[in-house]
Amino acid sequence: MQIEKAARAAGFRGIAGLDMGQTHTGRIVVFDPNCRITSSTVQTLFTPAASRRSGLPISLSAEIATPRPMTDIIARLCGPVTEGLFLPTRLLDAALLPAAGGRSRVTGFTLGCDRLAAAAVQDRLRAILLP
Repeated sequence: MQIEKAARAAGFRGIAGLDMGQTHTGRIVVFDPNCRITSSTVQTLFTPAASRRSGLPISLSAEIATPRPMTDIIARLCGPVTEGLFLPTRLLDAALLPAAGGRSRVTGFTLGCDRLAAAAVQDRLRAILLP
């Protein structure tokens, strides 16, 4: 509650992501409050619906940087998205952002029947997105 009160006093409203850890004594410590929607927030909110759609209960965060143009990236993602194996949550087009250094970013999460299967989908994504 102390964090919420401090954030509210500073003018923040809405969703926040809190990075937390546990000390050896069991005390929970917040060490990185993010007063914004974080990628894990999106994954937490969308995994239940994505799991119902695909029948796959496990999600795993994914981020891939690729030099491919965005039109090519989108075309290559159609298969895994249509199959219910990948849910993109953010696409950053390097052509529109010089600071990206020519590498577009694909962020989202993969789904699988277990962690190994979700990781295998990430391997598949890398294979189709990286030259």
